[in-house]
Amino acid sequence: MDTAETRRLVQQIESTLRDPRRQFQEPKLAREYTEACRAVNLRLEQSVSLIRGGKIVAGLHLAEAAPAVLDLIAVLGFREERKWRTRCESKGNPAPEPFNDDPVRELNAEFQRDIDATHPLYRDYRQAILKGNEGRALAVLRLIERLRPDDAQAATEAARLEKKFARSRLERLEQAVDDADERSVGQILAGLERLEFSPGDDMDLWRRAQAVRIRARLAQLDKLRENDHWIDARKLLERLETIRSRFQIDLEEKEIQRLRAANEWTEQRAAETEEDRNYKKAFGELQNLLNVCEEKYLAVRRRPVAELRMDFEGLAKKWQELQRYERAVPEEFEEKFDKYFRLVRYQVRQRERMNKLAFVTGALTVLAVTVIAVTMFRANRRGNQLAAELDRYGRERQPIAAEMFITQIVSNDTRLIALPRLTAALNKAGSFIEREDKIHRRATEKALWLLAQGEAGFVDLSPEQYIQHYEEAEQLKRATAEDFAHDVEKRLNDYRNQWDAWLFGEREARSERFARELDASEKIAGETLELEKGEEKIREGLKQIESNLPILQALANPKLEDLKVKTELEFRFQALNQKFKNFKNKVDNWEGIQKNLADPESLQNFVSTLREFISNDFAPIENVRRARELTTVAPSISDMVLHLLAYGDDRIRVAIDSRTPLPEHPGQMSTAERGAISVLGDDAIINGLTRYEVVELKLSSTDPNRQRLIYIRGSMEKNKFGRLEGEAFDPARSPDAIRYEKRQFATGDFELKELGKSPEFQLFLDTGLKALSSGTESSYSVGMLELLDKLHRDKTTSPIFRGFLLVKLLELSEVRPTMWSLQWAPALKPLRKRLRELEAMEIRSGDWIIPDRIRKFTSPMQTYFAEAEKVQLKRQSEFLHRLASRAGGDGFKFVGYVEPEAKVPTAVTDTAQNLGELWGWSGETKRPALLFRYNVETEDYQTLKPPMPFSPLFVFPSDREKMIRSVAGSINFDLASATNRAYLPKLFLE
Repeated sequence: MDTAETRRLVQQIESTLRDPRRQFQEPKLAREYTEACRAVNLRLEQSVSLIRGGKIVAGLHLAEAAPAVLDLIAVLGFREERKWRTRCESKGNPAPEPFNDDPVRELNAEFQRDIDATHPLYRDYRQAILKGNEGRALAVLRLIERLRPDDAQAATEAARLEKKFARSRLERLEQAVDDADERSVGQILAGLERLEFSPGDDMDLWRRAQAVRIRARLAQLDKLRENDHWIDARKLLERLETIRSRFQIDLEEKEIQRLRAANEWTEQRAAETEEDRNYKKAFGELQNLLNVCEEKYLAVRRRPVAELRMDFEGLAKKWQELQRYERAVPEEFEEKFDKYFRLVRYQVRQRERMNKLAFVTGALTVLAVTVIAVTMFRANRRGNQLAAELDRYGRERQPIAAEMFITQIVSNDTRLIALPRLTAALNKAGSFIEREDKIHRRATEKALWLLAQGEAGFVDLSPEQYIQHYEEAEQLKRATAEDFAHDVEKRLNDYRNQWDAWLFGEREARSERFARELDASEKIAGETLELEKGEEKIREGLKQIESNLPILQALANPKLEDLKVKTELEFRFQALNQKFKNFKNKVDNWEGIQKNLADPESLQNFVSTLREFISNDFAPIENVRRARELTTVAPSISDMVLHLLAYGDDRIRVAIDSRTPLPEHPGQMSTAERGAISVLGDDAIINGLTRYEVVELKLSSTDPNRQRLIYIRGSMEKNKFGRLEGEAFDPARSPDAIRYEKRQFATGDFELKELGKSPEFQLFLDTGLKALSSGTESSYSVGMLELLDKLHRDKTTSPIFRGFLLVKLLELSEVRPTMWSLQWAPALKPLRKRLRELEAMEIRSGDWIIPDRIRKFTSPMQTYFAEAEKVQLKRQSEFLHRLASRAGGDGFKFVGYVEPEAKVPTAVTDTAQNLGELWGWSGETKRPALLFRYNVETEDYQTLKPPMPFSPLFVFPSDREKMIRSVAGSINFDLASATNRAYLPKLFLE
């Protein structure tokens, strides 16, 4: 029972609870509801039992199979379920046990559980796809959709498979329609309707299929009519009419007539059922009136004439109403009615005699009418009794008894034949007897024909056809009335004995032949199907066994189950078949491996083929060892890019693979970077000193210190004597370190000239480091490589100060080097090394104004900047990024592999020869390298480096030198710098 049928059942129950007139339906509805609940409970318990046992996927599949268990429970657990169960128990009707809440909660919890890609469902899906079982894969995907609605990929794949299923079923549907295969058409349409398939452009096919379905249902209508299942027939007619109107299907006139006749029959049977219900209602009301009359009579009290007359008229009226149905009533009830009808009539007559004389005439009239009514009543009663007896013979299907009873009526009750009720009953009985005779004749003819076939040895038809004819005979026997069924059953018993004897002999002969064929195939398998026999011998054995298999299959799998060979022979055949399949798979796999190795489609296909090669029983042992060595290396294009283009740096490889643009700076300053650069903002030497040119008048004009630079911390102020005063650092007085002393500068002793901020501070300001270090800016605006290039080329400031800033900037870059694109400027690494060699890391703040420190660091830093200004870090990063991105975009194309024995290229395409160079894995380094170069003159490959056996081979499809020139020219990068082998990726060095 599907969900729609279950919902209809519940709606009927709800209507019965609301309408007392439908109570006669309760026993049937109770049985159907109990059976539905029992079936759902059984599935629920089985599903939860599987889940508890760890077989979660199987349990979920069982619960979700259409119709889903939880959906059925939701429908069956309707609002008035408890009221319905109580009514069933009170009336003794079947009542199901309530649903157990614990299994329902467990199943709900399993459906609501969060799952990920490691859930067994995903494993089942992958296995189904690998085995090509798309039906199983679709069922698993639907479960995944139920458990994980956010998995868009699963939903997309499920939609694709459903569309594919629908398309394949449409093709099968068209073939079934062309073949007029009614059964297949019905099954395919039901499957498509479960997928909620929309016909779309296939509406014509859909109409033709629905027409075939309607014609098949017409035969089903005939069977329902034959078995008097008018309610099921009415439902089927409603569905057929819905299909006809929905798809506008035109039927032949004879088919329309069959539908019209069936519809008229169902309407007639519905009217008869309604009449029967009304009759039972009227009969019950008459019974109730009689019971009331009986109670009044037993009460022994004097009742008014009006009350007596009301009882008398009520009985007469209700009896006349009952007689309209022309049905016989039970004899004891009729006697009871006659008794109390006469009693009430007598009481009315006696009481009315005591009344005034004026009522005598009326009483006599009533008495006369009553006498006439009683006379007619007795005649009608006898006629109704005879008609009822005939109807009973018809209902109980007793044609012989009915025929004998008709003879008796004609002989003994001729005067009653004219009664309409009895006449109709006689005509109906005659038709019934004629119909039963016809069914009996058909059943007898079928049984005799089967006996004749058995005597002839069952040679005319196939066993399946004989079984079908026997089933038809059984149906005819069941349709035959019990009076006639005995002789038909006897003939069918004789036929079954013939059939069993024939089956026994046929099965023995089939088993004997099967044993001979099986012995021969087993001998071949024993002599050939062993690995040590070698590939050729195995192939020969497989070919011989394969030629014998169709015979064995036909003998082992007859269409008729009773003709199956002996069980021990089946087991031997299964073992032989399994051995054949195992070796056939081994040979097929080996052929597939050889085919794939001869022309591998891709690197992935080649590596997976090698893994199969390693585990294959036919592969040479030495080559298995070589292949295992290569698969251990796990070659991939990603590894080639990392080694040949990305300097072994994963960050560069990711940038090449994702083709992300070259970042200049991180954008927003991080907390760690702010901590690294804030020391510059707090540095009083950089930010808080003012330069003054001082002339000390007391010194002679030849003294080198007479005119010099000093540095004032803070500002100069006049003291109480009017002299300028401030904290000064005088390099002449403190040549080894910065020491501040409070000094007065008398007008007669000194001449002072304020020079303002130093060039160093101006550079600090121009580079943006001032704003960043002081906190007024929180975002970068200039890239690190550009800053480094600017410091390398600056001529306005002290080389010591620039060295100090270089060290600080390099420390800052260490927080997020990738975001500064430092990995794309390999020339920065030797520059850092040079700074360390020149001890630039020891430069401290202010060393550019301390004489001793100036003498120590000036020469080394001048040497460094003379070398560094020749390097263009920013241009180099742009060049290498574009070069690597372009080379990575062009990519490496897999073209073949190295033959393991001769270590020469094999399975190489013509494209590789045209490009001339083959890249692969070196046997010495186990790393990617240029292995072969094609020699046009010798038309062969020249080995540059010994390759690994089985190494995959690739070509780089572009001219490497031309690519360097093109990229360098696009950004105006010096070609000499661009071709510097110290910084080029390995791809451009081979």
